[in-house]
Amino acid sequence: MIRPWLVIAVGLAFTAASAAQLKDASPEAQAACRAARDTPIPAADQPAPSERTALLHCDPLDLYYGFDRHPDYDRARKCAYRQLEIEKPSAPLFDPAGILATIYANGKGVLRNVDLAIKFACEAGGAPAEIDGRIQRLEKLRKGDSAEAKFDLCDDATSGYMEGWCEKIEYRYDEAKLKARTAKVSSNWSDDQRRAFASLARVADRFIRMRVESEVDLSGTGRAASEFEEEDKLRKDFVSSLEEFERGELPSFSEAEWRESDQRLNSIYQLTQEKSDVIYGTVTPTLIQKTERVWLEYREAWVKFGLVKYPSVSLDSWRTWLTQTRIEMLSEFARPK
Repeated sequence: MIRPWLVIAVGLAFTAASAAQLKDASPEAQAACRAARDTPIPAADQPAPSERTALLHCDPLDLYYGFDRHPDYDRARKCAYRQLEIEKPSAPLFDPAGILATIYANGKGVLRNVDLAIKFACEAGGAPAEIDGRIQRLEKLRKGDSAEAKFDLCDDATSGYMEGWCEKIEYRYDEAKLKARTAKVSSNWSDDQRRAFASLARVADRFIRMRVESEVDLSGTGRAASEFEEEDKLRKDFVSSLEEFERGELPSFSEAEWRESDQRLNSIYQLTQEKSDVIYGTVTPTLIQKTERVWLEYREAWVKFGLVKYPSVSLDSWRTWLTQTRIEMLSEFARPK
């Protein structure tokens, strides 16, 4: 028996946006979506009433892909159903509906059910070409085409929105690897060094978030992919620097080099503040100003950490190294457009 609350929730999955996208899909895809829309959901696949509270804030992506642990397909499925129930009608459905489509297509934790896979592949929305591609591959899967043995929504990504969703998955894998690399680097540090690093890491997170939100062009459908790409780069650079320092490849600059780099950064920064209200896309002088303030905190957090972990490195060296990196970030905004 299908629970009434789930029938209502799944019915909400056909948002206005999804319906508009589906309307522009091929006649074959539209027919397949109509045929699969009322496919019954097995009661055993849904979360029990006793599980619903615990699943209120679950993450179906984390549970399905695992990232830094073993995937939990059973909980991922139940989480996706729970999230689909509470999803606002205007919100994107890639996470819950997309994960359910993938689970049923691949038979992860349940019997393979192509009809349910098509149902949720349609509800996930996306560009018409993406919907067409999904349905075509699922129909081939139904026929036993060995080339379609593994289904992944990202195989049909053509829009900026979908590319951003796929970029998020790759980012989460990278994030897990970076955590492991950081743990390896710091495994032999003293308690004082770990505390100093924890303070640096907190400020680093703030700066990275500010940089991504304020100094990345967030216009257009590809904005999500741009955000994840920049954040991934910054976090990889952060961990790579730690690894270099642990190998003894420490920054070494003179006082004169520090003064020169500081003057150059100030000049470039001033150029960004003399621009019009919009520098590039969504980036403005005010946003750069806010980011610069957080970056100054980030620079000094590195200095404090360096004093504890690498006392042989001068303050001028730390500041020069970080300032040169910041110069690279701001140079693009200071160039004439």
